[in-house]
Amino acid sequence: MPILIGLDFSLGMFSKLLSRQPLFAKLSRSIALRVFLCFVAIEIVVLLPSYARREDQLAQTFETQAQTTLQPWIGLTKVELTSHLRRKIMERAIADTDLLGLAIYNPSGEKLLTAGDQPNIGLREWQNREATSNYDSARRVIEMYLDAERLNADYVVLAKFDATSLNQELLGYVLRIMGLVLIIGTIVTLGTVLTLHPQVLKPIYQLRNDLLIVGDAIAHDYEKPEMRSQSIQEDELGEVIQVFHGFVEEIYTAISDRKKVEVELKALNHTLQTEIQHRRVIEENLQKLNDQLQSLANSDGLTHVANRRFFDESLDREWRRMARQRSPISLILFDVDCFKQFNDHYGHQMGDDCLIQIAKAGEMVAKRPGDFIARYGGEEFILILPDTDLEGAKVVAQNLRHTILSLKIPHEFSVVSPWVTVSMGISTQTPKPKTEPSGLVKQADDALYQAKETGRDRFCCASDAAIETEAEVI
Repeated sequence: MPILIGLDFSLGMFSKLLSRQPLFAKLSRSIALRVFLCFVAIEIVVLLPSYARREDQLAQTFETQAQTTLQPWIGLTKVELTSHLRRKIMERAIADTDLLGLAIYNPSGEKLLTAGDQPNIGLREWQNREATSNYDSARRVIEMYLDAERLNADYVVLAKFDATSLNQELLGYVLRIMGLVLIIGTIVTLGTVLTLHPQVLKPIYQLRNDLLIVGDAIAHDYEKPEMRSQSIQEDELGEVIQVFHGFVEEIYTAISDRKKVEVELKALNHTLQTEIQHRRVIEENLQKLNDQLQSLANSDGLTHVANRRFFDESLDREWRRMARQRSPISLILFDVDCFKQFNDHYGHQMGDDCLIQIAKAGEMVAKRPGDFIARYGGEEFILILPDTDLEGAKVVAQNLRHTILSLKIPHEFSVVSPWVTVSMGISTQTPKPKTEPSGLVKQADDALYQAKETGRDRFCCASDAAIETEAEVI
């Protein structure tokens, strides 16, 4: 971690002095990071095994020092030296060397003598270990196990030494290696960055500035700007710059061609807009004429209600719709009583006015969106009443009679009333699939004939359930 911090800081300061462009600083830090990772790998592969070997070497040195320190009394028997004399020798060794303390055991495990600080690991634990030394860097001590064979004696020794010098030795070794890695990494990184700057970064900066200038010129429709980037050497980057220059040339050639096309398109667009407006006026006129023709084709010329042809189409459509919904449909076929006498006495003009008023009365009665009135022929009119049963049709017929009577059109030659009256025939059916509505019209016509035969100014009903008609005087 110190190597990374040092490299990043030093290269960051160097990049700021060398260039104010952020790309250079980012590239420098990126190279520093990669160099750091490379040398960390080197440290892991080389330093750690070397550190372990160095630690073993120093531990072996302490073991040799321990044997040398204990040499004056190692191998002597109890008879040759008294305990008092041995203790004095050991206390002097502890005072004059790095020895902190020791413990002496006979082969059976009996403790014979102790001096100074006692080792932290007991005899049995040492006998179960394969290693003969234990280095504790945190406590800065090293403990050793010297068996009877190595001591050439009839006892074993557990010794505890001060490892401060060992720590200092290892720390100095690590710092030397880290310093060497830092120096090599810094040299490699700076050399790489200094090589990249004139060969790569400077042309890239120039190319970037040209891109910004060209983009701004295109956005504001300026003339072609002067290029600053030049191919420094014939390499991949130089090829990129040359391609960029050719691309800019093609862009401005295309812009020039586009402007010419835009002028031509503008003129064509103006002509096209004029033609479109002219065509729109023609289409609107044609639509109006078509609507008028459609209206003339579907409506009666005198009363302006639907004609017989449009009635047939509408009845067929409503008949099929009621068949799908399984709903009843009713017809009211009616005509003016004694209309021939009216025409003969008052004239055809008054007769036409009478029919117009009768048609308007029918439109007033047909209030629902689906209700529909048409001129059936001569003085006959017919009402289509979708989704209406017989009782509903009777109500409409009564309303129609009262509306016509309220007109008070005089008729001196009528055999039923001094005013114009109508006779009506009502038919009602619930359509079945794949049937035709001709039977419904036939029933309404038969019911109208029955109304005229029974005295006029009334309606007669015919349903699909009865063959005989029902006459009702209004």
